[in-house]
Amino acid sequence: MKGLLDALKGRVLMLLYVGCGLSLVGEVIFRFVGHSYDHMHFGYEEIFGVHAGWGFIAFGLLVASAHALGALTRRDEDYYRVDDGEGDDA
Repeated sequence: MKGLLDALKGRVLMLLYVGCGLSLVGEVIFRFVGHSYDHMHFGYEEIFGVHAGWGFIAFGLLVASAHALGALTRRDEDYYRVDDGEGDDA
């Protein structure tokens, strides 16, 4: 089973590398053909790094919501312990 997982891991990594390379080549060709991203939908999109900022804010909100959800669904350590009535805490 371990050999199969190692083989799949290698294939998945190779597909990831090939996909990234094709994406990069496509982006370069797309830029040189004459298409550009000069047309922005909103004015603030011209600010350098605005999309990275939006991504960071979205990630922060995701982490904060996961933390809040974890606090709501958290149980005590002995939640699943069965009390058999003998008084043994082991």
